[in-house]
Amino acid sequence: MWLQTSLKALSRLREVQVPATSGDDRQADDAITAAVDRGILLGNKGRRLPPDEYDRARTLLDRFDEPGQTDAIYRAILELVSDYPSDPRLQVIALRCLEAQLPAGGAAEIWQRLHERFPKSQSIAVNSFRRAIRFSGYERGWDLIRDEFPSTPDEPAALLLFISLLEELKDFQSVDICVDKLLEMPDSTATQLHAVVALYKRRGSLFYAAELAKMALLRFPNHLPFGELQLKLSREISAIVAGFPEVDLSRDRISVALVRLILDKVVRKRSPEDESTSRFVGRIILVGGSLGVGGAERQFAATAVALQDAIDKGTRLAGFDILGPVDVVCRSLQSRRDGDFFLAELERAGISVDEYVNFPDYGGRIRRSAVADIDPILKYLPNDIAEGTRKLTDVFRNRAPQVIHIWQDGAIISCLLAALIAEVPRIVLSVRTLPSIDRLDRYRPEYEILYATALNLPGVRLVANSAVVAKRYADWLNVDPKRVGLIHNGVRVQSTTGDAASVALAEKFGVFEGHSDFVVGTVMRFDRNKRPLLWVEVALAILNRQPAARFVLIGEGPLFDSARELVSRSGREGSFLFTGRTDCVGFWLKRMSVFLLLSLHESLPNGLIEAQLAGLPVVSTPAGGAAETFIDGETGTLLDDSEQVDVTEVADAVFRWRLDPDTANSVARLAAETARTRFSIGAMAEATVVAYTD
Repeated sequence: MWLQTSLKALSRLREVQVPATSGDDRQADDAITAAVDRGILLGNKGRRLPPDEYDRARTLLDRFDEPGQTDAIYRAILELVSDYPSDPRLQVIALRCLEAQLPAGGAAEIWQRLHERFPKSQSIAVNSFRRAIRFSGYERGWDLIRDEFPSTPDEPAALLLFISLLEELKDFQSVDICVDKLLEMPDSTATQLHAVVALYKRRGSLFYAAELAKMALLRFPNHLPFGELQLKLSREISAIVAGFPEVDLSRDRISVALVRLILDKVVRKRSPEDESTSRFVGRIILVGGSLGVGGAERQFAATAVALQDAIDKGTRLAGFDILGPVDVVCRSLQSRRDGDFFLAELERAGISVDEYVNFPDYGGRIRRSAVADIDPILKYLPNDIAEGTRKLTDVFRNRAPQVIHIWQDGAIISCLLAALIAEVPRIVLSVRTLPSIDRLDRYRPEYEILYATALNLPGVRLVANSAVVAKRYADWLNVDPKRVGLIHNGVRVQSTTGDAASVALAEKFGVFEGHSDFVVGTVMRFDRNKRPLLWVEVALAILNRQPAARFVLIGEGPLFDSARELVSRSGREGSFLFTGRTDCVGFWLKRMSVFLLLSLHESLPNGLIEAQLAGLPVVSTPAGGAAETFIDGETGTLLDDSEQVDVTEVADAVFRWRLDPDTANSVARLAAETARTRFSIGAMAEATVVAYTD
């Protein structure tokens, strides 16, 4: 199967930070590159793609999500790539098909290869850059820019690319400066200026885009696209000004201005909070992006199951009867790999799960829709906000929940307007990591106006899973920290039973030379944030002092092979065990002596909690709420810094937990008791109901 072949090859992705080699030094380990090579061997290089063939490829891409068709469609597109290997558009279409089946950033290396094949394509260069920073972070993006552009380019084409890359990094001030420079260049072309106007239009700065279009049209009066674009912009601005005269487009980008307008309408209509003394909670709707693999999704599912369990058993939570029902609504279970990972758990609990991407717009009746009066505005909003508002407002109104609990920034920005317009009495917004203002890769200008306005409305609450995150949101939004609730994660004790494969693997590892009772372990996703390569460096430093130490690394991810290669180059393979993804985490935790986590960013790390439930002392960076999960000096060691980590200092910290049996047992009891008290499912459920009712 063509698609499956590509997926298997991509499971061995190399680290993006390592510059890709070229030519014969690099294996064509993806099906797209193989199709290109095959087409060149067949003598198809240079063949021009007929318009009807391109249209056919576009149609195939549109049909790619049809059940049972993905492999056949991917094969057909790859055949077109072989027939026309010099046309970049077909390779982009093939890569978009492949990318839909991969984790975020999974196709970064293939985008880089595509950029190498078509270095003059600005679109491919920007897409390749976008994937690189998504996979390796914004710091890597700045490194790439500095490598490519030691100084601001003086040639228009290079400057336009420079502008596009700065836009991806959200350095809007530098973009504006460089655009002024491009406008002053006498040899800049109409096409280049048209691209800049389009950039500002996409950003939502309509007034500035219209001014640029007017200036460009004076310079290139015969360039028809400028006239068309200026006319379109003028009509959009006129329609908005005529329909919504209170909107100040000169102050805000259009999406922020119109979200502000909608919120003003909501503020005027929202009723004061009900002072009812009822001791029950009625219908609850939990809303998220998906049920895919992840810590937030795990807590999302655990919360729904705990609430449903209280309904089934008639158990009170925080003094309230939970009458329900409990509904779960996700945007899609198919939009990411393993997007339905926790679905079976919810189905076993008898919880209904809906995908709102499949809901009809406006509840199927636009004239009776609660959003009929703002429908003209929706087309100017970002797609996710418009989609969530169209598809969910009437569903929320018709189901009439007492509480809507929205999880994570992405779902909040998509679904909050719908909940507000539907006049849901209690809306709880659950955040689990630092706000987007601190994470430029996640920043959206709509966030601040949505959060700041909503939190001043009756019945709207913000909750975080760590005190660090709660305080940062309060500081960012300038709200009383007491307005941000705290709901720590609820974590179950992991079963210590191992399946046959895990037991066999443990026995095999136990007979390696260098067997030791000092085992350092971790559970992590092998990605840039968790820093598995740094983890291996620390392990090697420990081995230099204690050759009998062993290391168990549980998990998978894009840097999995890079970590194994680093171990291989060290010649110490016998001291390391990479289990990959496993359902027997508790089995492996019981075979560790100390747990090490070196995250750059975190919310409230479940791994640290699970390790302590298993009786392990932990060593961790102070990322996010890590410090809230253990007692520094008694059940673990908190390192000084998350960003600047000294390998020797970490190795020293790990060695402090090489304990004698009696001390180890004492630490294990304290660690397990602390974790059980702070992070039980019951405590999480109680705190959740407090957020629903206080």
